[in-house]
Amino acid sequence: MKRKDFLLHLIKSLSRTEKRYLKINFKHANKEAIYLQLLTAIDKQEEYDEEVLKVKFKEYKFVKHFHLSKRYLYDLILQALRNYHREISQKARVNDLLKNVEILYLKGLYPLAERDCQQAGRIADTYELDTAKLDVLFWQRKLIQAQTPGDRQRIGAVVQEQHQVITDLQQLNGFWQKLLQLTPDPSNPRPSLQARILRANVDYLQLLNERRIQEAETTLTALVNDLERYPKHLKNDPSIWPSNLNNLLGLLLFEKKQAPALELIQKAKVFYASLPQLDTPTIRLILRTYNIELELYRDRKDRLAAQGAIEDIQVFLQNQKGNVPSSYLLSFWFQFANLHFWDEDYEQSLHWINRVLNGKFIGERLDLQRYIRWLNLMVHTELENYFVLRYYVGSMRRFLKKHGTIATYEQVLLRFFVQISTIGESDMKSAFAKLHSQLSEVSETLQAERVLDYINFLDWSKERSHLS
Repeated sequence: MKRKDFLLHLIKSLSRTEKRYLKINFKHANKEAIYLQLLTAIDKQEEYDEEVLKVKFKEYKFVKHFHLSKRYLYDLILQALRNYHREISQKARVNDLLKNVEILYLKGLYPLAERDCQQAGRIADTYELDTAKLDVLFWQRKLIQAQTPGDRQRIGAVVQEQHQVITDLQQLNGFWQKLLQLTPDPSNPRPSLQARILRANVDYLQLLNERRIQEAETTLTALVNDLERYPKHLKNDPSIWPSNLNNLLGLLLFEKKQAPALELIQKAKVFYASLPQLDTPTIRLILRTYNIELELYRDRKDRLAAQGAIEDIQVFLQNQKGNVPSSYLLSFWFQFANLHFWDEDYEQSLHWINRVLNGKFIGERLDLQRYIRWLNLMVHTELENYFVLRYYVGSMRRFLKKHGTIATYEQVLLRFFVQISTIGESDMKSAFAKLHSQLSEVSETLQAERVLDYINFLDWSKERSHLS
């Protein structure tokens, strides 16, 4: 077969019903209507004659790039044939279902994606389609990670099943090697990019568990830099680089290495801006980067930068309305309220607090719901809304009892806010001084449980008591 004849041979291989299907499809698409004429003209030729075709269609623009037009028609025919023969085999059915899964995953419609993924898995199991089963398991793992990333049990079950399928395929491959009397290749496995990513993350987590923080940072930094050398992979799956970058950012924030973290955040923003479109997984990565950025500005007490970031995030949240999970909204509104509080803009802080208190966040981030209620009491104290404060102290006590035990520092805070709502202005400094003293006694617990990373009650009580 000559290379230039590829289109003729494809068209001549079409059955009468396939041609009818193609004609119906092409007639309903204005852009492809002219290609129906080209298909018909080629079908009438016994031997492929390109010059005759160019003369026949000389008035049409596509003739100027005829080689590209032929390829386009070739792709159109195969695309239509894929639809026509979608039930050609059970593996084809699995492939179609997994295409649905990918589309639904990118849209963030995870329950719908799971439904099609389960159906694909049942077909793969019934017909022992091991390679298709591996694809199904790949998506099952991704869907679990997207919805409940901390569910090690379910993720582990999928990984174990993957191992079993791979073992079955290795056995099958071994029989083929024996049948063909092939000498087994003793070479080591070629480390794919995905394998290198997993290996780096395994090493990073192990180093983290062993408190070897600097080595963990070096491992993640090397991985992030390595990934930048694979632009085609990043274009195919934009989440690879920023997901690992966010892990590194979180570690740098924990180490209080703010300057390199800021550098990486700016780098991430450039990357996000370069993406032609944003799918749901990428949107979540951007939200996480923004969240880390706000935490960094809060730690630095960089009010100007924080205000700029808040404005950018509000625009992004508005543009992506409907695509932002409620847990992220809760996190951002808490951050906004907290940053405005430390900027002494109590009205704005109260605005975001009320967004949370009036929102529907049932079961979402109870830790943040807890902290924002403490922040609410602090704001009303600053605004001297003592009558309202009494009501919110009672509401806070009920919330704490409903959601578990009341920590020692929380008991101290409750007593303080009850006192504040009744004493006069002259006793305010001494009340804050007493609060600071009592909180200082449990400061080690506050540090260990990272309470002060959310709201620094110690700094607030110190400032308001005017202690040196």
